[in-house]
Amino acid sequence: MLVVEQNSIPDNEEFDFNLPTILFEEDDTVLCYCPTLDLVGFGNTEDEAIASYNYFLKECISYWQENNTLEIDLLRLGWNIGEDNKWIAPAMKWTNNKEFEEWLKTKS
Repeated sequence: MLVVEQNSIPDNEEFDFNLPTILFEEDDTVLCYCPTLDLVGFGNTEDEAIASYNYFLKECISYWQENNTLEIDLLRLGWNIGEDNKWIAPAMKWTNNKEFEEWLKTKS
């Protein structure tokens, strides 16, 4: 279970997240997918896919900071706020991406 403190994204500072990601290949493209954020990076190699994912994650964080939409977006993605005011990521099977869930079933 991933827990992130609400409003814990500092301005202009580095931070660490421990988000589940899945690396896989589809149609000769390597994808790095984070189901709890419904975020994907891609490339010709695993390193390129991870770098692309990190770029898009930073862009999402910048957007959340600039537009004050962290709470709205995380709730939309199935996250919850715990009693201790920390964000709790959805279990992978409960993500809101039905297409990914169906694709994952074909790979099991």
